[in-house]
Amino acid sequence: MSTRLVLQPGRIGISVNKMQGYLNLMRQRGMIQTALVEDGVYGANMSRAVREAQTYLGLPVDGIIVMTSPQDLVAM
Repeated sequence: MSTRLVLQPGRIGISVNKMQGYLNLMRQRGMIQTALVEDGVYGANMSRAVREAQTYLGLPVDGIIVMTSPQDLVAM
């Protein structure tokens, strides 16, 4: 059984907060440019950061994160 987690604009919660932390780590390592406030709100700034991360990682660029397992986060 798998659980599907979708993070997209308008989403609020701890999952968004955790992803903001991962995206800020990517920024610190020079992979993306956008800095985020880790407030748990998926707004325009986070959408920009996600698109930058998707571009950097060679993923389809849609600003939406879909995870079905913890390994998906590693793959991102």
